[in-house]
Amino acid sequence: MVNFLKVKSQAVQKIKDQITYLSVREKTLCTIQMDRGTKFINNELKTWCHLQGIRLQMTAPYHYERNSY
Repeated sequence: MVNFLKVKSQAVQKIKDQITYLSVREKTLCTIQMDRGTKFINNELKTWCHLQGIRLQMTAPYHYERNSY
């Protein structure tokens, strides 16, 4: 699924919306893998994922070949 953002500050809410969408359809998410961009690494997302039982896995910095593209 693709979600377009007008501004980077919408990223956290879009991630929450997508996880909620999956959970309503009885899909469970254990881990989110992401880069170390500041739009993702913030206390709001960390706290919310912890409460949901979702682990955040950050890719190694400056090793783009590990990003699974």
